Amino acid sequence: MRRKATAPVEMVLGQTALIDIDEAKKLNLSFNQPAEIVFIEFAKYYITQEPSECLLQHVVTKERNPNLPSWCPNFASSRETLSIGSLWYGDYTPEDSTMEEQFYHAGYSNDLFSRYTMPHSQTFKFVGRMALNMMRGKSAYTNLYTSNNKRQMRAIEGTNLLQLTGMEVDTVYQTIDCNPGADSEDFLSYENLRETSKWLQNCLELATATKSHDDNSLQGATGTNLFVRTITANRILIRAPPKDESKYKQFLDVAGAVEFVERYNTFASLLAAATNTKQAIDGSSLDRATADFIDVVHNVTRRRRFFSTVGGRIGIGPSSTEPGDEVRVVFFLPTPYLMRLATKKEGRYRLVGETYVHGFMYGEAIEMFKEKRLAETQWVLE
Repeated sequence: MRRKATAPVEMVLGQTALIDIDEAKKLNLSFNQPAEIVFIEFAKYYITQEPSECLLQHVVTKERNPNLPSWCPNFASSRETLSIGSLWYGDYTPEDSTMEEQFYHAGYSNDLFSRYTMPHSQTFKFVGRMALNMMRGKSAYTNLYTSNNKRQMRAIEGTNLLQLTGMEVDTVYQTIDCNPGADSEDFLSYENLRETSKWLQNCLELATATKSHDDNSLQGATGTNLFVRTITANRILIRAPPKDESKYKQFLDVAGAVEFVERYNTFASLLAAATNTKQAIDGSSLDRATADFIDVVHNVTRRRRFFSTVGGRIGIGPSSTEPGDEVRVVFFLPTPYLMRLATKKEGRYRLVGETYVHGFMYGEAIEMFKEKRLAETQWVLE
């Protein structure tokens, strides 16, 4: 999705050159097929091979293709937003051992021996699977995540439907429309700062009016702290352009060690001064922590709606988020997702997209499920 190809199908077919030849033959994709068929078949294959790089994080693109299932990205379109829960684009490298712990794991456990750990083939005997693949001349990662775990996301054979298993955790109650000020690259201009100031005030008012019933909030985050962690998706850094390799990654504050409110108050003061004087903020004069915070706010809030839930929580989701959308945590997937009941077929849903809901990002739903406070549910996405 970051490449510029002459034909839409090339966005996918170029990737098949990296796939084991036997696997590529099974896919049987070609330039003569319609783009929609190529995208769907490739997406089904990708789901089984790369659960740690969840394809559902990338369905929200600038041009949604109505001929694709709601769970299948339009690979020919650029992204609408920066994915908040993806390992994609160099976020994680083996050289940085801290990143795996920092990553969201809403639907699974980081405990290697837990039944809720990301599934590997042969019940965690993935090293043996890798060795066997290499002996056969295949990619070491072929079928590494194929398992008999019935909770694992999978395409329903012979259809373009996706089966997911997880927990219903909440429902969207009220939304604040997207911040138009974050849609521009010139985020620090006066006009965009004015729009951002109004948007933040509206979101803060909704957050303040929301009665929280969540006893699983990260480090007991309440009030302004919870609000700021939500609009930043609990991030300290966001990825920078490739030219700045030192910031070519993103960090999450899982331990709640960073003082987010202090950073927010600094930004709020700058915002108030800029809007009062009708002047832009000079980015070159900002200290590193403030500049990083503003960068995160810009990227995370861009084309996203802030929302409250029936259960008294707050979150941030895709630009198409609406009241009534259901918040679900899916087994083995990194973030919660918003799903919407399909209008034509009862019992089927359409995927709205990934979401950040404070208190459900780091395996809290798994713990609630173990304690029988949440029930296991299965859904079919079309």
